[in-house]
Amino acid sequence: MIAYQWTAKTVQQISADLHTTDSGLSETEAARRLRELGGNDTQASTVSLFSIFAKQYANFLMLLLAFGAGLSLFLGQTVDGLVILSILVINGVLGTFQEYRAQQTSLALRKHIPQRVSVRRDGVVKIIQRSQLVPGDVVVIQSGQIISADMRLIKNFGLIVDESSLTGESTGIVKHAEPLAVTPSAIHECSNILFSGTVSIAGGGEAIVFATGKQSEFGKIITLTHTSKKRSSFLEQIHLLSDFLFRATIIITALLFLILLIFKPGLHINSIFLFAVALAIAIVPEMLPLISTIALTKGSLSLVAHGVLIKRLSALEDLGGVSVICIDKTGTITKNILSVVSVIADDQAQCVRYGLLASAHLQDKDNLLAGSFDAALFAYAPAQQIQNFHDTHFVWQESFDPRYRWQFGVFVDSRGGFVAAVKGAPESIIERCQLSVAEKQAIMKRVSDLGSEGLRSMAVASGAVSSKKTYNEKDLKRLTFRGLITFEDPIKDTASQALSEARRIGLVVKVLTGDAPEVAAAVAHKIGISTTPQEIVTGAQFMNASDEEKNRLVRDSVIFARVTPTDKFEIIRRLAVRESVLFLGEGINDAPSLKVADVGMVVQEASDIAQESADIILTESDLLTIVKSVILGRQIMSNISRYILITLTGNFSGLYALSLLSIISPILPLLPSQVLLENILTDVPMIALVNDPAGQAELEKPIRTDIRQLGFQATILGFSAIFLQFLFYRLFAHLPADLFRTLWLTEIILFEFVLIVSLRSKDWFWRGARIPVTTALFFCAVLVFVLFLPFIAPINSWFHLVPYDLIYLIPIFATVFFGGLLVELPKRFFFRMQPFSLESVASGSFIKKFF
Repeated sequence: MIAYQWTAKTVQQISADLHTTDSGLSETEAARRLRELGGNDTQASTVSLFSIFAKQYANFLMLLLAFGAGLSLFLGQTVDGLVILSILVINGVLGTFQEYRAQQTSLALRKHIPQRVSVRRDGVVKIIQRSQLVPGDVVVIQSGQIISADMRLIKNFGLIVDESSLTGESTGIVKHAEPLAVTPSAIHECSNILFSGTVSIAGGGEAIVFATGKQSEFGKIITLTHTSKKRSSFLEQIHLLSDFLFRATIIITALLFLILLIFKPGLHINSIFLFAVALAIAIVPEMLPLISTIALTKGSLSLVAHGVLIKRLSALEDLGGVSVICIDKTGTITKNILSVVSVIADDQAQCVRYGLLASAHLQDKDNLLAGSFDAALFAYAPAQQIQNFHDTHFVWQESFDPRYRWQFGVFVDSRGGFVAAVKGAPESIIERCQLSVAEKQAIMKRVSDLGSEGLRSMAVASGAVSSKKTYNEKDLKRLTFRGLITFEDPIKDTASQALSEARRIGLVVKVLTGDAPEVAAAVAHKIGISTTPQEIVTGAQFMNASDEEKNRLVRDSVIFARVTPTDKFEIIRRLAVRESVLFLGEGINDAPSLKVADVGMVVQEASDIAQESADIILTESDLLTIVKSVILGRQIMSNISRYILITLTGNFSGLYALSLLSIISPILPLLPSQVLLENILTDVPMIALVNDPAGQAELEKPIRTDIRQLGFQATILGFSAIFLQFLFYRLFAHLPADLFRTLWLTEIILFEFVLIVSLRSKDWFWRGARIPVTTALFFCAVLVFVLFLPFIAPINSWFHLVPYDLIYLIPIFATVFFGGLLVELPKRFFFRMQPFSLESVASGSFIKKFF
């Protein structure tokens, strides 16, 4: 293993071998190595147009139809054979075009998802794309970061790494920067090596890259992955439905073939065979998975325009079903542009100085997280004070610890002593300080008063510590209290509007914040949430409550303050039992909550492991954007549900009518080529439903699609159309065969359009959402083509259609209109009469609800 050779080398030897320095590579040298060695990619995603086209025919029905077309040509039925082959090609081209475009869009979406890493180049820490990482780069490692390449650790600040993706070991591995005396024999023994695909779960450090892309251990065994994939129950239901319909259709059409073969000896066996196969293809909704993918992909692109990046397309299904949003107020309700308001200390300069020294980012001020306390402190502190820190020798720099709500660093002072600088939540810091009970109470009273004004307070302290290699919370005791620093975070202009919009669509917003109850109450009041500090539940109160009381609190409480990541996980876990929950997280400790939530969402600046655990990434954290994404998710799922219901209803009604009429009629009611033509002309308009607007009533509650229920509804609605088709048969059965087939084909296609208009709304069709102009024009174009097709030579002869007297359009339109009523009435029982009860009949609400 290539990693073993780097374990015994010193930092100087590694730098010499890789021709790099502590300042990192120059940009020029990095660019040269990128050209020569290639990017840091483990695999390239390619999409073959030919393979997609071939896949369109990789099913039993299409192969049967191709065989039938070849048989027709062999038997001398040249026109029929060529027509069927043409329809096969058109079907394949349409499916290929849509699927290829959907896959290309999916690849384009992945490029939006940030894949970044901090490197030191030309002596300056910069953020670059992971793909641009090259051997010799010096990488700055932080807690929550996914290791982007194989690298040797050269500076260590208590780094602990999760290597389960490579070794299967679930516990964190403690790393160090010293050379190993004995060459390792296994990955888990490489204690100074960081492997690509593993995750830093605590501490930090710096490392030099020695292997990238496919040369890394992760690249060599790329089939292993640490990212858990969420399975979409919706897409699983669609595939199960398609498989069921495929098997059922094969059985039904096989039986129909045998019945016609036995009881219709006058029909040619080839015609019967082709009719049965064509009917099977017309019944199976082969475009259902494709339409679902197209709808989800288009929805993802729409969200990208609003700064919402979908990592998995099926997350849109879950987004449409969301009923509760759990967010932190910082950056979502507030602007996350912290600014220092005041420094409350006997020595303000010293207070600010120790606050800066507690920052793990002191030597990386150009890449501070926007809106952080550190960024606000750096903006507030005099430039000269910051300049004096460049020569400070740090022996330990700790990232923010959510368990204790503090951050600290240990440095060597001018006299050679070791000093810890600490900053964090006042209640956590003052407990470690040498203060009297009265002094502590006075400080907390001051913090409470500031919080009621919406100001956030941070306590600063310092204390001497002994010389050690590692430091933890046990070393922070008997500290000297340095003072309070207060910060202001303005409310976003969109916050009140977002809350109103959420209420309008029945979306519950719960705030889970680490701030004090007073601060949370002040912010809530400003955006229109009526609550007092006493009504706000703290993390401690929640965790100390009984099991039954916890369930009540997560159901009834709106704001939770001073919560830890563990508190968040427990709150969301309990919420998710009864509701569909969206959780907006950020840090490494939010990963479990992101997993347990139905929809995990993070901001773009979130830790790598949080991004990997999430389903959706926001380029900018904003409550209004989140609410709008839920609305779009509901609209997309509404459209997909409508498509499923409409296409299944149309297919079932066609199956019932064609099967029964073929048995009682002396002729085939439609020829195979006509059945296939009807399938194409009714499938193409369905694609337009992807952009159809949802009705307001549909957006006011979560949408959870039950495929089995839709299948049942389609079966009943399909039966309601049987009477219509038999009525049409009785009216026109006496006509010549070609004329009857022409009129019936026209009627069937027009009836499918009536189904679209009727079933696109759960209300009476005239109360549904207005059809978009582009969709209406598209529908009209297809309708005109259908009506004039029998008059267009030579196309009409290819499909055995004949021109007809336009007077026939009157009974056709009348029959179709009557069919629309047959669908509208039972539709009301499905969508308006639930739940049905005797009480509703007795009270008269049954009739009111129906109309």
